[in-house]
Amino acid sequence: MTSPQSGVHWRGFTNRRDLPKHELVQMGKNICEAATGPGDGVKDIFLEIADDCEQISKWNTAQEPRRAFGKGTSLYHQDPVSNCFWGDPVADVYAVIARENSCILALADGVSWGEKSRLTARCAVAGCLQHLNTHLFTANTTLDIMEVLYDAFKNAHEFIIKKDGLLTTLCAAVVCPLKDFGKWGLCVLNVGDSLAFTYKKEKGVQEVTFGSHCDIKSRDMRCPGGSLGPYDGNNPDLSNLTFSFTILDTGDIVFLTSDGVSDNFDPVIRKKSLIDISAQAVCANLLLHVLACTHKKRQHREKIQARGSHNLYRREERIHQGSEKGTSQLNCELPGKLDHAAVVAFEVGLYSTDGGNRRSLFEFFAGLKNGMRRASSSY
Repeated sequence: MTSPQSGVHWRGFTNRRDLPKHELVQMGKNICEAATGPGDGVKDIFLEIADDCEQISKWNTAQEPRRAFGKGTSLYHQDPVSNCFWGDPVADVYAVIARENSCILALADGVSWGEKSRLTARCAVAGCLQHLNTHLFTANTTLDIMEVLYDAFKNAHEFIIKKDGLLTTLCAAVVCPLKDFGKWGLCVLNVGDSLAFTYKKEKGVQEVTFGSHCDIKSRDMRCPGGSLGPYDGNNPDLSNLTFSFTILDTGDIVFLTSDGVSDNFDPVIRKKSLIDISAQAVCANLLLHVLACTHKKRQHREKIQARGSHNLYRREERIHQGSEKGTSQLNCELPGKLDHAAVVAFEVGLYSTDGGNRRSLFEFFAGLKNGMRRASSSY
């Protein structure tokens, strides 16, 4: 199936070979930028499963990211006593690895709350990255990349099972150089409601993964629609597993989001002019946007928490209980969905290969500096 307006093609598992087939320019292996988060992201998990004998080059670029960037935060309200955010730790995890003429992006959203959910998402992204870093460069066509992506999802699922993980969504994208027309290809595989988008100056923001929505009108935002992990015994839920492909131009921006972003994604932003905006600005602006969308609901929840913690007298407790029905109704009417929110982005184009010191991807994740990290609630 194809969207005539966006030029996006999508297929399910059984007919994925019907997607457009384009020959690739040889992809370089030198890493120019990379990022993971929130916090340590996949750092520790990746080091656990990476082959430290496998040397994958990386340019030792400036610490300030430029064209590859990610950010995550919590949209939940803060507890007035502990000063912690509800739902911590953030269970959304992202990673982006940009090379001379290609890029890998991955984002997972652990289902439910807690350390186990975050671990599951980290396992999904790390397992996916590990396979892509080993096998992506054997691809000669965009269809080959789709097969590598599918095997990377299998690797991610197997690692989740090995670590006794729970359920998580996963969206992974590969930006690759095409021999045809001097363009770029975007190959995406996703399961669940972590989604992929593009920003083109002439078209604005368009979703690439809309083929994975079974029924947009009846979408239940509490259900991811599909997941890796032990959904049925040791089997994943691949009910909406979708392969997507579109063609990009230099300067286009690709970004992946968790549902904390996409479910609060005001359609108005699709019409706004984002000329000359960077990957870093896309991440920052989207999170600012969803934080603003959910502000009143978050503020309302915090007021309830503060009032509850100061109800020292029975009379006040009775008044509070009497107003619970109205409070609940108001909470439902307020805009926005409180959730974890993450976005990772890449600005399409070639990197210069002049100069710079090289080191392995293993060394990169082992040496992430504190300045490259953000705590889950610090945004």
